[in-house]
Amino acid sequence: MGLRQIIRPHLQALARAEGATAAMALRDGVHMIFVERVRGEAATLLTQDVGTRVPVAVTAIGRGYLAGLPAPERAAILNELRASGLPEWWPQLQAGIEREMARFAARGYCFGGDWTAELTGVGVPLRLPDGRLAAIACTGSRKHFTDQRLAAAGERLKAIAAGMAKVPGGDDI
Repeated sequence: MGLRQIIRPHLQALARAEGATAAMALRDGVHMIFVERVRGEAATLLTQDVGTRVPVAVTAIGRGYLAGLPAPERAAILNELRASGLPEWWPQLQAGIEREMARFAARGYCFGGDWTAELTGVGVPLRLPDGRLAAIACTGSRKHFTDQRLAAAGERLKAIAAGMAKVPGGDDI
C-alpha cells in the first residue's frame, strides 16, 4: 500500500474526533499541495481537496513542513518567501514563522492561523520512508480550536508521524 492509504485511517480518526479536517501535503515552491485530505463531520469551513495548494508561510501544514527542515534548507525557503511576497508583509510573516519554530522546538508542533480569520490549525513534519519531507495537519474553526485543543491535536499528529516513520516501504504516496 502507498503511504496515503496507510495514513488515511489515522487522519480520518483525528478529523472525526476533532470535527475538523486533517491532511498530508508536500511542498510545491512556496506552497504546500495536499496529497491526502479528510473531513470530519462538523468540518464545513474547509472545502479544499487533494491537489489544492496553500501557502507555506501562514498555514499549520506549511509551518509543520518548515519545522522539519534543516536550518540551511529552511533559510533558503524563507529567502524564497521573502522574494516572492510583498515587502511590507514580510516582517509579520517572519515573526509568525519564528514564533511557530520556537513552539515546535518546545512542543513538537506548529500552529497556523495567520491565513484566514476564521481558521486555525496545528501541523507537524512527516519524514517519508524514502527520505522526502511532508507535513500533516489538523485544521478547523477558531471557535472550536482553543490553544488547548490545538495542543491535544498536535500531540495526536506527533504520534501519527512517529508511527508513519516506522512503516516499512510506503515509498509510493
